[in-house]
Amino acid sequence: MKKAIHSPACGEVKDSLYSWGFVIAVTTVAIPLIFSQFPPYYIKLASSIMIMILYGVSFNLLYGYTGYLSFGQAAYFGSGVYVSALILRSTSSLPLALLGGSIAPALLAIVFGYFCVKRSKLYFAMLTLAFAQLIYTLIFKWRSLTGGDDGIVVPRIPYLHNPLTFYFFILALVLVSVFIHWVIVHSPFGHMLKSICQNQERTEFIGVPVEKQVLVAFIIAGFFGGLAGAIYAPFIGVISPKLVHWTMSLTPVIMVVFGGAKHFWGPAIGAIVYIVLKDIITLYTDNWLLVFGLMLLIIVLISPRGVMGVLENIGTYIKKNITKANLMKERIN
Repeated sequence: MKKAIHSPACGEVKDSLYSWGFVIAVTTVAIPLIFSQFPPYYIKLASSIMIMILYGVSFNLLYGYTGYLSFGQAAYFGSGVYVSALILRSTSSLPLALLGGSIAPALLAIVFGYFCVKRSKLYFAMLTLAFAQLIYTLIFKWRSLTGGDDGIVVPRIPYLHNPLTFYFFILALVLVSVFIHWVIVHSPFGHMLKSICQNQERTEFIGVPVEKQVLVAFIIAGFFGGLAGAIYAPFIGVISPKLVHWTMSLTPVIMVVFGGAKHFWGPAIGAIVYIVLKDIITLYTDNWLLVFGLMLLIIVLISPRGVMGVLENIGTYIKKNITKANLMKERIN
């Protein structure tokens, strides 16, 4: 009998909605209000964090819950960016841009995923990267539509001109999307994904169509990755092919690994740390990736479960000490 397949990303995925979710929601609302008296830059930084949270959470549905590592999420994020930008240039309708920027990447995910899920996890990762580079080349070369390396200027949304108003719009969109992800991972389908992640061979043995389940997760990740890109287009104002480059596919990987793939809120914590550290490091050096890479290496060596793992270890240590102190007091009394 073959050895059971087990991904290092798999395990007991901790996903309390009401603890960390409440803390993150309150924090994301409070930060812009605190900095509203300061330059709009801080509000835009918070908006960027929220978009990256959605991008990271959508990626983690595939990686953290099925164990399939994709190096091609930039194809869906980037296609969402460009479809949204092109719709806004022709119609100026944000709802239509968000819808088109989500559906188009989902359709791409259906086509690409059909071929990717038929391969083992190593070839799956390589194939997703190949498809992403195909989209990058298409966007880079199709100058008449995409502007090539010159990019596209995205029209402003009149009713979202104020950075704080735009932030709360992004916040509402992201919170609803993240809640949908939480519902998905707690549904029977979500439990099936966890089963695939923990032991794909046994899951197949009990009659579960693994390829079909992974494909659905792949499409959902593509849809919400595209949604993150669709809102990023009017937010950033000017788009270019670098948003579809393979380095953009590494962004959610870094965020998830840094925050912790085994925790539902890991990508959110990873996105906050990633954006803030990037902003701080670039003030001192252009080689921010080198510095961030060293920090990521240290975190992974200290805690393979990322920042959330470190926080959980600290929490466990504090609880043990409190318990010991209470026992000592009881003995003394």
